[in-house]
Amino acid sequence: ELEEHLPWASGLMWIYVMLSNIVLVNLLVAMLSETYARVKAYSEIEYHFVHMQRCYLHAHVHFPIPPPFSLPFLAVFYVMESIKDLSRRMDRCFKSFKSCLELATTSRQDYEKSQFTKIFSSDNVTGSEHERRAHTTVERQAHKAVDSSTRLYMEQYNQRMVSEKKQTI
Repeated sequence: ELEEHLPWASGLMWIYVMLSNIVLVNLLVAMLSETYARVKAYSEIEYHFVHMQRCYLHAHVHFPIPPPFSLPFLAVFYVMESIKDLSRRMDRCFKSFKSCLELATTSRQDYEKSQFTKIFSSDNVTGSEHERRAHTTVERQAHKAVDSSTRLYMEQYNQRMVSEKKQTI
């Protein structure tokens, strides 16, 4: 029925289909060539990445000795690594303990100054009595500060150890 009203419609339809096929194939070729150019531009970087990844695996993950013979070497290696890890943890522990002690001593010195001014401000006590009271008071407060900071530090250290054990399990 469409042929009767428009005799040239089927010819136009064939031309449209042929031209659209040509344009779409051309577009596909352009997209593929753009993708190929992009892959080619990054191919050297990708090659170096894969090469370094294999070198890293060979040097750090894979052991050069075959499995049955590598057991003694691996045992020594893991013992050495655990000793290094333990020494690192102990260093961190002692550093933080040292900083706690430094904080306690500086706060003790500040406290000593405040105690001296507090004690010497009272008028009914002699000078030697002032010194004795100040010394014992400061000494008691310093011991309390060091004990409380040490206790706090040990609690934090124990909590860290428990959390690390939970993470490894």
